Amino acid sequence: MSLEFFGHALRSFFSSRAAEPPRSVGVDVFPGIGDPWPLNGEDDEMAEELARMQERIVELETAASGAGQLRLELDRSRRRLFEIAESISDGLFVLDREWKYRYANERAAQLVARSRDDLVGSCIWDILSAAEHFQLSAEAHRAMEERVPVQVETYSRPLGIWFEAHLYPFSDGLVCYARDITDRKRSEAETGRLAAIVTSSTDAIVAKTLDGTITVWNPAAQLLYGYSVEEAVGRSIALIVPPERSAELDWIMEQVGRGERVVLPETVRRRKDGSLIDVAVSVSPILDQAGQVVGAAAITRDVRERKRTEAERALLLAHEREMRARATQLQTLTAALAGATTEAEVIDVILTHGVASLGAQTGVICFLADDGTALELARAVGYVPAELARWARIPLTDPSPRAEVARTGQPVWVDSWDCLTSRYPDTARSFATAFEATAMLPLKVDGKTVGVLGFHFPDPQPFSTADRGFLLTLAAQCAQALHRARMY
Repeated sequence: MSLEFFGHALRSFFSSRAAEPPRSVGVDVFPGIGDPWPLNGEDDEMAEELARMQERIVELETAASGAGQLRLELDRSRRRLFEIAESISDGLFVLDREWKYRYANERAAQLVARSRDDLVGSCIWDILSAAEHFQLSAEAHRAMEERVPVQVETYSRPLGIWFEAHLYPFSDGLVCYARDITDRKRSEAETGRLAAIVTSSTDAIVAKTLDGTITVWNPAAQLLYGYSVEEAVGRSIALIVPPERSAELDWIMEQVGRGERVVLPETVRRRKDGSLIDVAVSVSPILDQAGQVVGAAAITRDVRERKRTEAERALLLAHEREMRARATQLQTLTAALAGATTEAEVIDVILTHGVASLGAQTGVICFLADDGTALELARAVGYVPAELARWARIPLTDPSPRAEVARTGQPVWVDSWDCLTSRYPDTARSFATAFEATAMLPLKVDGKTVGVLGFHFPDPQPFSTADRGFLLTLAAQCAQALHRARMY
């Protein structure tokens, strides 16, 4: 291609650019649509010189109609313009009206994996299939036919790269700038993928600057904390940190500022309604392209359900251990009762093993008198002697827990001293021994109440269903053992 044609193409391009709003020469010399063409830094000086050269060429052509010296300077300027175009790191090529390459710099040839000799004189649609590059073809034809500049991004499947092309019409064709934007597209795709992950994550994801200003607030964060995006973004991360944990926040930001990752398996955060929630937090530094820490990204998971599950599991394990311990206690008691042959030996085993295994403070066994009107004390452990003298024989009409059990055949559970003084005030006043809870159990043989087995405990007892079941089983075993001893 002649230097005159090349210069004419670029001069026409600059003329078309002159109608656009002025921009800085350093970023505008390789034209774009909308935003200035983003030159690489190494091209800035060349771009400025290219702009100066094209202005100088216009001046020289105007003045060189008959001046030989000016024509020489014009030729030198054109050659310099050509040299600058050759050194540009983006692709630069010129197409005529038949879509044939009239010029292509080295980078333009590299972008389509051809030599420059292959390109010049070839139709661009033989190099880049119009069917494969439909959008590029459509926009290029529009630029050529409507004489308007266009910008287009297109993917070349055969080459496996993305192009960004800027096409500017002139009287004999198009001036085209192209660059490989594959890395940018990959970055955009990765950014989009990460944005989708952030948006769809069930964990709260919050990004913030190093001074703690919230910049990202995903939908899960809205659900967890109760603040909308509009309410959270732009405010301090202290918004969700309880005041008593401000030192924790300072420590986290200090660690992240040094480029370290922070993991808190369990901490507390504050919701919009003021309620506190148990969470697990992982905070990682956000780095810029230079590797400098510019912010922090926190992934927060609500661990309330996990803690509830762990607490329930702990209760189940504790219950299982308790059941095993009680089974062992019953086995031990059964073995001891098997070796007792007299009533006195059975009573001794019941009270000794019962008080020790239950953690009781006192134990007592009473039998129904032969006339069926009173309870007679058989044996007791842990009481003051004066108390025992008063209880040697009590009528079934006595307003006491043990008399009530003998009358009704039903157990009595008193979980605290306050409860005893409320339900059985006379009985409470008769005690010199301090205790809290009471369990009075019927001793039954063939469905008939023959006595009462009682225990007092030093601490309040809730007497759960499991507790009551165990004590009633213990009482049933004791009643059978006493019955056997009386019979033999």
